[in-house]
Amino acid sequence: MQAAYEEFGCNDGNVFFMGIDKGNTNEDVVYFDETYGIEYPGVSGQDGGGNEVHLLYEVQATPSVVVIQPDRLITVKQIWPPNFNNVVDSVSTSGGIQQNCMITSVQESQTEEMLTIGPNPVKDYAYLHLNLLEEKEIELYIYNLTGEKIMEFKPTNYTIGKYYIKADFSNEPEGFYFVQAVEKGKVVSTKKLILTR
Repeated sequence: MQAAYEEFGCNDGNVFFMGIDKGNTNEDVVYFDETYGIEYPGVSGQDGGGNEVHLLYEVQATPSVVVIQPDRLITVKQIWPPNFNNVVDSVSTSGGIQQNCMITSVQESQTEEMLTIGPNPVKDYAYLHLNLLEEKEIELYIYNLTGEKIMEFKPTNYTIGKYYIKADFSNEPEGFYFVQAVEKGKVVSTKKLILTR
């Protein structure tokens, strides 16, 4: 899975990899990820809402590798065996675009990323930071862990510069959310947001 995550751009392309645990705590997931060198994001069953996702999508067995489209439909219910070639083939067939994984240092990442979130974790309000090096028309969407769109910021023509968009999470439950920046119908950046109280 780690190699397939890197093959599709480390969550900076049109494919987003996530490990969704069933039954364990945040600490268990962190331990697993550190033990096996997992870099893509993961959420726990108990603390991160993974148990609810398993119920919603009727995942019968773990581990399961599935492909879920932006419209929340499962296009591949079980990739078996979940090896690199099978995952890449299934994701590509579902419309995933392979691209280089841009792993940069923390300093480079902070100065070059188009979309960042602060603060993160979020209490009630998040600020979506756009850093644009050229004029772009950007749409922003926020999804909950089950893929439901909970916020939308209509297409806006931005000139070169930095922009801060305030997102109100005061009426949303704790958990993991995803912020997507879209340009001309193509996802150009996806970031994970954590909401805590």
